[in-house]
Amino acid sequence: MQNSFNEKLRVAKDYLNFRRAALSRFSIHSPFLFELVNDVFRDNRDYYAFSDIEKIRQSLLSDARTIEENHFGEQSKALPQQTRKVSDIARVTSLPQNYGKLLFRLVNHLRPGNFIELGTGLGISALYLASAESSAPFITLEGSQVLSAIAQEQFSKLQLKNIRLLEGDFNETLPKAIRELGKIHFIFLDGDHRKDSVIRYIRLLLPHLAENATIVIDDIYWSEEMNEAWKEVAQLPQATLTVDLFRMGILFFREGIKVKQDLKVVIY
Repeated sequence: MQNSFNEKLRVAKDYLNFRRAALSRFSIHSPFLFELVNDVFRDNRDYYAFSDIEKIRQSLLSDARTIEENHFGEQSKALPQQTRKVSDIARVTSLPQNYGKLLFRLVNHLRPGNFIELGTGLGISALYLASAESSAPFITLEGSQVLSAIAQEQFSKLQLKNIRLLEGDFNETLPKAIRELGKIHFIFLDGDHRKDSVIRYIRLLLPHLAENATIVIDDIYWSEEMNEAWKEVAQLPQATLTVDLFRMGILFFREGIKVKQDLKVVIY
């Protein structure tokens, strides 16, 4: 109980510090960032795919099937038992609706030529990503055989043809995905919440990034370890613009930005 209280206190302090340092849209002068804030971060329009994806989320939230497996990742510590209901996994680990919509808008805005996701889970974030640019090749990686099978069920409901799921250890599947796609345009990293792993995957990806690539990291304040990982990768000289949205951090590798910028932006 004490550990839980301390974690909540840490997150609250982090959020207060974040809000103090965050920019308003009126203090942003970069045209690229101003468009991001207005057209992506603070856009509240509904797009065609949102209702279909949220219907799938609701079906998962009412899915009473139980599954048993050891490989659920760091994020599932809130579900300590080994046998879990699909509904509980969906409730605890699936990307929230607002951030799924944000991912969709970001991909829709940037129009990447291809993308990779590390951490498929039950497939909600993959559906938002793949729906935003359905003509671009998309490889999503998942370590759990059981979760992979459930995610595939969800993909078939929307009949998205651009998703390819690779199941297995990221250290094996990520190099395979890189070989298949070549230069990578967009990465969403949400599958391993350990500092060393986050940094290792990003350093593995760096030589294979396309021009103007983007990396989105989820849960950057989820733990002290994740926040340390974010702070370290945000210092990469190749990342010419970093944006801290509190839940997510975004690394932009844009050659047109000559002076490195590190910003905090409130989106809602």
